[in-house]
Amino acid sequence: HAGAYFNLGNSYDNGDGVEVDKKKANHYYELAAMNGYVQARINQGMMDERNGNYQRAFKHFIIAARAGHANALDAVKSGYKVVLVTKDDYANTLREYQKSQDEMKSEARDKAAAEN
Repeated sequence: HAGAYFNLGNSYDNGDGVEVDKKKANHYYELAAMNGYVQARINQGMMDERNGNYQRAFKHFIIAARAGHANALDAVKSGYKVVLVTKDDYANTLREYQKSQDEMKSEARDKAAAEN
């Protein structure tokens, strides 16, 4: 279960109930990400960024942004500004992000948002 893998990754990353073990944290984040848990991609990217593996970090951010994660899109934009993300990758990511946002729109959601 992707959520369980993600929670295990957080536990090992932060030392919640277990000793901090970044290697295990990354392993569980990877399992969660492979099972579609987008936030796990963000966490993997942040771990890679802390370790100086910027290319790998931004690959995770790009995948998460293309899945519709706004914070990941901000990270990709930052990577583009410092030339860690190419213009083409940034443009493609923006298009995929917008496409994912458009796919999540519905009349029922818009109506519910207008009522609140």
